[in-house]
Order: sequence, then C-alpha cells, then structure tokens
Amino acid sequence: CCERYGEAGVAMIHRLIARAHRHGIEVILVARRGDVGISAQHYAAAAFDPGPDACGGSAADWLTINSYLGEDGIAPFLRAGHGAFALVRTSNPDGDVIQNLELKDGRTVSHAVAELISRIGSQHIGTRGYSSLGAVVGATKREDAATLRSLMPQQMLLVPGYGAQGGGLGGDPV
Repeated sequence: CCERYGEAGVAMIHRLIARAHRHGIEVILVARRGDVGISAQHYAAAAFDPGPDACGGSAADWLTINSYLGEDGIAPFLRAGHGAFALVRTSNPDGDVIQNLELKDGRTVSHAVAELISRIGSQHIGTRGYSSLGAVVGATKREDAATLRSLMPQQMLLVPGYGAQGGGLGGDPV
C-alpha cells in the first residue's frame, strides 16, 4: 500500500528492502504486476533494476505477478537472480467466478493456469530443483491445493489468506 503515498511511499519501499537485505532477508514485493510488452518490461525493471537514482536502488528479490495475461505477460519478470510468484488460485472468494470455471476438457481455469506456470517455470529451474517462477495459491482454497501442487511440482508456493481471510493450518500439507 506504500505506492499510494507517491514518491515518499516508494522511497519507503526501497528503504525497507535495503534494511531487509542488510539482515539477509529476501524480499517479496507483493505488487501483483501484470501487463504485456514494453509495459511489463518497465514493471520488471522498477522491481528488479531500479537503479541508484531510484530511492537508493534497492531491488526486490521476488515479485507477485498476474499470470492471467499469458506467457508474454510473465516472461519479462523472469530475470537471473530474481523470482516471481504468479497468481494461480487466489484467496479471495470473488476469484472463484473466474478461477473455478470449467473448461471443455474438464479442467478449471486455475488448473490450466497452473499447467502454464509449470511449463514456463520448467525453463527456470535452480540448483535445488525449484523454479524461480512460483505460484500464489490461497490458503482458503484447500480443496484445490493437492491438485495444484501435483500440477506444479517444481514451483514454490506463496500461500496467502491465513487468519482473517479464513485460511489456517490443519489437514494435509500443501
């Protein structure tokens, strides 16, 4: 929510990133960026290559992105030394309207997106066997967690929605 405060908010983001890095903490910028072409390239540069004149030049390590624009909306965010978490199954109830739609082949939209993330991510596997393209899978969508995990075995999962949104521990692990 820092960006709403303009230049001062963006400066605060970069100060927080720099402080986290001084303590050896990787930073996920939860910005849900998404666009195609040159706009996506600019969003990626703002997160990963801000330059020394941009509030000290502190770059995020990871960024959340909107995967629903397809591969050309994802590719600009896949950069060496950085990672992205792509929206697959969000924790908000209204996301079900789109993400649970059944396709002709019986899969849901979120399952098709998971397969896309797995395919694109397979080209970006690190030394420990995981992709630098991860997936956002909401903690409130436990009924889909096992299927989504099986469709994306090399993706790290960012699991929002704990607490006030209704997600929590229990049952089978994601």
